[in-house]
Amino acid sequence: SLRPVAVVRRLIGSRHPLDLAPLPLTNLPRELQPLLTSFNSLLAQLDAAMQAERRFIADAAHELRAPLAAMMAHAQLAACASDLESSKATLAKLVQGAERSARLSEQLLDSARLDVSRVVSEAQRVAMHELVSVVVHDFEQTAGQHKQAITLLT
Repeated sequence: SLRPVAVVRRLIGSRHPLDLAPLPLTNLPRELQPLLTSFNSLLAQLDAAMQAERRFIADAAHELRAPLAAMMAHAQLAACASDLESSKATLAKLVQGAERSARLSEQLLDSARLDVSRVVSEAQRVAMHELVSVVVHDFEQTAGQHKQAITLLT
């Protein structure tokens, strides 16, 4: 009577750790099908979470590639500068690139936090201070370009 359970155990045990394909429901007793249906639902949720994580990592790499390349170019120009004034101007651009990269990193982390909280519970309320913090971070770069600063007091 436990042979179907042993079959399912072998199916699960023989899978690759990242194999999130649903388990087959055929040739199983009716009593085990709800259990495997629930397990397959969990596998689908894990697959969706892993795909979202892969997209986030790809987006993060893409967003950070441009400012890092610009920073590298400014650093090389500063190293080759013939006078102190041009070196300072190039270093100022390098600092701006570093600040932009830091803002992008914070925005990506904020985005990841929001995505995680959305996955945990779609109906969960978002605290107003979290929302305001994300908006402030989004507008910091624009404010900086206009020689303005945004400060969020907590």
